[in-house]
Amino acid sequence: MQMIRKQILIKISEHMYPVPSGSLQVFSNFRHTKKEFGRCLHGKLDIYNSEFFRLSCNASEAEIGLADYFFSKGYYDDALDLFLRQVNERPDDAQLYEKIGYCYEEADFFDEALKYYREAELIDRKIWTVRKIAFLPASSC
Repeated sequence: MQMIRKQILIKISEHMYPVPSGSLQVFSNFRHTKKEFGRCLHGKLDIYNSEFFRLSCNASEAEIGLADYFFSKGYYDDALDLFLRQVNERPDDAQLYEKIGYCYEEADFFDEALKYYREAELIDRKIWTVRKIAFLPASSC
């Protein structure tokens, strides 16, 4: 069923958008030179620093959502940038301080991680935060 649907869509698209002869040759030539281009998404994608991002949405709410997404996917450097922006707006959010501490811990900045874990513990004492403080490497305590 799925294969038949795909074939029908291909036939419809061929009639709607005919491909001029010779254009397939251009695309096949391009395939051989694609290694000349750098990896466009290899670097840091920091769209949240753009003017477009600030103008197109409520930047504060969008930054929180984007930071949580980066955090959940393991992009701790990007998440850390966004979490640190939220500290002044949400000074009593223990979970924010825990996430900042965790990002620093993943980057091996244990002194900074300890600082933010202790701040989170002052706001809301949780067993998770106490364990994080207890099990940080000895050089940071």
